[in-house]
Amino acid sequence: GTFDNNVLKLTTTQGIQIWLYEIMPIPLEEYATITYENNILTVQTQLTSNGYILKYTIDAGTNWNTYNQAVTVTDESEIMVRLTNEQGQVVSNTIKVTQDGNEVIGDITRPTVNITADTTDITNVDSIKYTIEFSEAVIGFTIEGITVNNGTKGEFTKINETTYTIVVTNSTDCIQTITVAEGVCTDIANNQNTQGSKEININRTVPTVVISPNGSSVTKEINVTITASGAVGLRADNEYKYCLTTNQTLQGNEEWQDYTSGQAITIGTGLNGTYYIHTKQIYDVAGNYSEAVTSNPFIFDNTQPTVGTITGSGTSSNITLSSTVTDDIGVIGYAITTSSDIPTEWIDVDATTSWNASVATTNTGAVYLHVKDNAGNTNYGSVNVCNGQSSYCNRAYYCNNQVAHWTFICNYGDETETNTTLEFCPKCGARGSNHGGSVYCNAHLQYSPHWVACGYTKTSAHYYCAHNYNGVYHLQ
Repeated sequence: GTFDNNVLKLTTTQGIQIWLYEIMPIPLEEYATITYENNILTVQTQLTSNGYILKYTIDAGTNWNTYNQAVTVTDESEIMVRLTNEQGQVVSNTIKVTQDGNEVIGDITRPTVNITADTTDITNVDSIKYTIEFSEAVIGFTIEGITVNNGTKGEFTKINETTYTIVVTNSTDCIQTITVAEGVCTDIANNQNTQGSKEININRTVPTVVISPNGSSVTKEINVTITASGAVGLRADNEYKYCLTTNQTLQGNEEWQDYTSGQAITIGTGLNGTYYIHTKQIYDVAGNYSEAVTSNPFIFDNTQPTVGTITGSGTSSNITLSSTVTDDIGVIGYAITTSSDIPTEWIDVDATTSWNASVATTNTGAVYLHVKDNAGNTNYGSVNVCNGQSSYCNRAYYCNNQVAHWTFICNYGDETETNTTLEFCPKCGARGSNHGGSVYCNAHLQYSPHWVACGYTKTSAHYYCAHNYNGVYHLQ
């Protein structure tokens, strides 16, 4: 047989091989010459040619160094020498070296244990194989030397004198711990092992992506937050992406945009119709992944209502304005003002896509009919109104084909055509007496004469437009 690296290999005459591992430590004192004189440590041995490594310490075993040549030490040094194999396992006696001589103290190093797993420290698997590796060959290690919290011990396998595996199963979220207790086995020098343990976080909670608010009623635009979270942390390589489409299902040609979890994004600006937010899946560090989320519908409207032509009717001092207002989403409010500025107060209207407005006003001059739709879009129409003021009321549309006169809607009493006189020029304000029989407005209008009496008497006068005199009355 042969004896190599502390392994005795025997072969019987029948060809049967018998290997005995680490049957005893090498008696280093018999195979090495160790001297310590004048603070010089010298070691000579032929064992290093067999693959062994000579180690020494000068601090009583705290740090071990490879010996290659004579070493200078101090009087305070606590020197020891030993052999290890290429795997770092101690294979010889330990020699304590002093000025007075050498002392065999044997192997004093306790086997240490390191435990690893075939998964990451945070995982969602239900079966984990642990590898238990000792720093040197041990005797007497069995499955009973292993303690498991939050798991069930399964198959236990001895790989060699230093390495063992065990399978542990679990079906719940937990912190699983496997422990090799101190002193459950020894090395060949009867040194007991130290304790070792390994902890695995098992979590199967799926990460989430939350869109808030999740959908909306009709609006012009809205701030939305997309929040991604996981119970055990999210992977750094996740793609935090969303897209806004008119389709409830993805079509494959979407344009994806980045989002930052928890930060608001504004959507809907300038859009009309129904839209949906879609997000990509995200993964946590345990391997769980979220669903790809699709929001409830967001309804956007950025189109103003349409205000039709405004007409008027009614009794003295109370004109009723009429108009047809349309909107794709629905008109919900109106206001009557004397300014084009958006009102701050509105009168409610039952939401409808077509509203026949009929609203009264006592104002005189430019009057504005403002309307608002369900998304907050506004629009207005305007008209000039004369309410019960005969001296400033033309009661008709003057010569609009030629000259831009007033276009006031007027309601001055119930006078008829035959007893109503034109008392002033609507453009310059001059009374009829100042214009004479032919009423001119040369200071303001390009046409002259402006008004031409038709020949009736003053009390029943009808005036024609000088550039459109074929029967077009200014007063109706």
